[in-house]
Amino acid sequence: MKKLTVTLLVSSLLFSQYAKADALGLTVGVDFWQINPDVTTGDTGNTAELSVGDQHEMRLFGRFEHPIPFLPNLAVSYQNLSFDGSTTLSGAWQLDGRAYTANTLVTTNTTVKQADITAYYEVLDNDVVDLDMGITGRLLRSETFASSASLKANADFSAPLPMVYARADISILGTKTHLFADGNYTSYSDNRWMDARVGIMYDLIDFPVITGSLSAGMQLSDGQLFNEDGLDADYHFNGLFAGVQFDF
Repeated sequence: MKKLTVTLLVSSLLFSQYAKADALGLTVGVDFWQINPDVTTGDTGNTAELSVGDQHEMRLFGRFEHPIPFLPNLAVSYQNLSFDGSTTLSGAWQLDGRAYTANTLVTTNTTVKQADITAYYEVLDNDVVDLDMGITGRLLRSETFASSASLKANADFSAPLPMVYARADISILGTKTHLFADGNYTSYSDNRWMDARVGIMYDLIDFPVITGSLSAGMQLSDGQLFNEDGLDADYHFNGLFAGVQFDF
């Protein structure tokens, strides 16, 4: 009898937990990021820090949630970063096998594209705290073009990055305001990459079938990749962001 009571209690708790979940949930949004970049790249063992300017870039994202037990929810995101600049080299530099000598003025463009798909579970989901944890598969692509008075070079690499993912959302009771933080992290071999965002969100639209929210905060990306397609890269991006999202 005691075993039956415990079984019924556990089953009741599990059922009530799943019953609270939305039948289906879809989130789509866009962030605008004011980036302060530091870029160091070049052929393996022959890198140089490049002078690049600040940039405004956009990130598109979406999440799909469901009440099916044991199956993870899904999130996707995409951003394309592009940085231009001119650098007077302090030492020798090499890109795509082409050697640039010290004191050469080099004009560069570096792009960093990343596409993410994340499988995650809701560890906590109540009126105050939401906590998600999961795994992200990221495809990172980067390309650098360099031009001097006498030489041009173009090199790129692609790197798949398996990452751990976490997101926390805390509602401020009695208001339409949330505090949130999310991020991804990986470290393997000589490669490392970390993303983090912290911010505040306000629910501007709150209807039964749709919620529209504004957000703002700080975002950081920091990564080191070694000997990817013959290239080394050390990237550091940080700055303020603002965005909008809609939940259906």
